[in-house]
Amino acid sequence: MNTPAPFDTSPALSRRLLWAVLLGGIALAVALAAAIAWRNGAFERMTRVYVLAESGASLAPGTHVRMSGVRIGEVHSLTLQADQKVRIDLRIQAVHAAALRADAQVLLVREQLRPAVLEIKPGNAIEPLDMAAPQLAFHSRGTMTEMADELRGRLLPILDDFKQLTGALRARQGDVQDVLQNAATASGELAKAAAEMHALAAAARSQLNGIAQQAQGLLGQGQGLLGQGQQSVAKISSLLDQVNASLNVLNTGLPGLMARSGETLENLNTVARDMRAITSTAAEVLPGVLRSTAPVMDDTRELVQGLKGSWPARALLPAPPSAELPIESHDAQALRSPLR
Repeated sequence: MNTPAPFDTSPALSRRLLWAVLLGGIALAVALAAAIAWRNGAFERMTRVYVLAESGASLAPGTHVRMSGVRIGEVHSLTLQADQKVRIDLRIQAVHAAALRADAQVLLVREQLRPAVLEIKPGNAIEPLDMAAPQLAFHSRGTMTEMADELRGRLLPILDDFKQLTGALRARQGDVQDVLQNAATASGELAKAAAEMHALAAAARSQLNGIAQQAQGLLGQGQGLLGQGQQSVAKISSLLDQVNASLNVLNTGLPGLMARSGETLENLNTVARDMRAITSTAAEVLPGVLRSTAPVMDDTRELVQGLKGSWPARALLPAPPSAELPIESHDAQALRSPLR
């Protein structure tokens, strides 16, 4: 029967095992460190950009930097400058830094119960970011506490003003009741005025309807008068045509009439001249004839009177005819006349 070989417990073997364990631990540590470095982008090409902020609160080296929600780097350092502004250097992957434009921005996001994060917005400008001076614009999104403080700062003055207004209203409550009563009275009067206005509008509407009907009647009469006027115009047109014809005839015959009138006037002038000569001659002869006529008339009167006084002359004259009574005459003067 074979017996097992005894276990070697020599010091040389123990040293070799110790070195093997140490080398394995070192190799494991190096592998773990390399994995962590690779996971954190230690083997990637990185680029630095920076922003200027009023305060570096909530930020520290190692704060994550994201783009579109994906981590692309971290905060490398924070430096307080002479003008009391904080320069924040960011270490980001070069492949993503090429997408930054001239209007790129960095937004500080601080959410409740979560660490602060810097979110990069690449921008939309045509020009790329100048890598010789890679400064990005910085903006900060307020936390709930900051927004609550800001809201409280804005609401407090409003609440104070509201308290003053309510106090003034409480002090003037009687005046407010009077104003409300006056407003109620005014509203009642306005309602009455509105009812009266409705009544006036109805009356005016009825009157307008009557006026419209009268206007329609007048329009019909006007149309009839217009027809009569058109007929009168037609008659006047015909009369004007006749007048034009008469004027044409007058224009045609007027020169002859004027010539005849001229001859007649010449004859009348001749007759007038003859009459003037006759009258001048008679004016010279007639006074002598008239002066000689008066003695002749006197002699004739004396001769007739002598003949009437002489009896033989009366016998030679025939007797006057007897007066005849008019038939059915009641003339008393005729009855008293002597019959011969």
